[in-house]
Amino acid sequence: MAQQTDFEIFEGTLEQYLGDEEKVVIPDGVTAIGVDAFRRSYGVVEVVIPDSVQSIGEGAFADCMDLTTINIPDGVTSLACVFEGCSSLVNIKLPESVTDLEEAFVDCESLTTLTLPKGVTNTDYTFRGCTSLISVTIPDGVATLGDAIFMDCDSLAFIEIPKSVTAIGNDAFKNCSSLESVKIKGQPTLGMRVFRNCLVLKRVEAPKAWLEAHVDNAEEASDLSADHIVNNPRIGGCYIATAVYGSYDCPQVWVLRRYRDNTLASHKLGRAFIRAYYLLSPHLVKWFGKKQWFTNLSRKMLDRKIATLKARGVKDSAYVD
Repeated sequence: MAQQTDFEIFEGTLEQYLGDEEKVVIPDGVTAIGVDAFRRSYGVVEVVIPDSVQSIGEGAFADCMDLTTINIPDGVTSLACVFEGCSSLVNIKLPESVTDLEEAFVDCESLTTLTLPKGVTNTDYTFRGCTSLISVTIPDGVATLGDAIFMDCDSLAFIEIPKSVTAIGNDAFKNCSSLESVKIKGQPTLGMRVFRNCLVLKRVEAPKAWLEAHVDNAEEASDLSADHIVNNPRIGGCYIATAVYGSYDCPQVWVLRRYRDNTLASHKLGRAFIRAYYLLSPHLVKWFGKKQWFTNLSRKMLDRKIATLKARGVKDSAYVD
C-alpha cells in the first residue's frame, strides 16, 4: 500500500506519484490529480481515487502499461488524454459528469467494453487504436461522435448510433476492419472518410431519407456506398449480382449470399476474398454497370457459379443475412 511519502501534494493537487506499489490509494482530501502525475508508473495495477477528486489532468495515467483497475469519481468532467497507452486496461465505468473524452483511451489495446456518458461533448480520437474493443454503448443523449473516435478499432463488429446523434466526424470508423453492421437511428451529418477501409461492412440500417442523402455522396466522401445498405433495391451484400439480377432478394442472389456466409466466411482466404469484393465491387458497377458487355459477362459467370453451388446443395430459398 502506498505511503503518504509516495505523493507530492501541493494545495490539494497530487502533482506526482513517487512510489512503486501495485495498489495505490490516493489520500482523502486530494481535490485534483495533476498533469502527468502517474505517467509511466510501471507496475501500478490498481488506483483508488477518493470522491474528493474533482479534476484529473491530461496524461495523468498515460503509459501506465500495467494498470487494470481504476475508478473515476462523480464530478470529474474531463478525461482528455488521461489513459493514453494504458495497454492493460480492460474496462472502466465513467460517471455521467464526464463531458470531455478527447484522446482519453488512445492505444488502450486491452479495452473491450465501455458505456459513454450521456452528456459527453468531445469524443475526438477517444478510442483510436483500441484494438480489442468489441462493444461500446452510446446512450440516447449523446449529440456527436468526434473525429476518428473509433479509428483503428479492428475488433469492433457492430455499432448502434442513437437518434440523438446529429453529427459523425471525419474518419470516425476508419480502418475498423471487422465492422460488419451499423445501425443509425437518426439522421446525422457525415464527415469525410467515415467508413474508409471498413472492408467487411455490409449492413447499414438507417432512415430512408438519410440513406438517399448520403449514399455515394462524392462531395462528403464518407465512403458509404450503396453496396452497404440493407433493403435498398439497388444494392446488397452481392453488389454485382444485384445489378445483374435486378434485386437483392431473388433466388440467384440468395444462393450467393448463402455461399458467402456459410462457406467463404468460414476460412481466411474466403474472408480475404469477401473484403476484396466489397472494396472493388461498387467501383466496377459504377464504371461498367450500364455496359451491356459487362452485364452479359457477369451474368454468364454468375449463372455458371450458381448452377455449381445448387448442384452441391446450396438452396435458393429466401435468405436473411
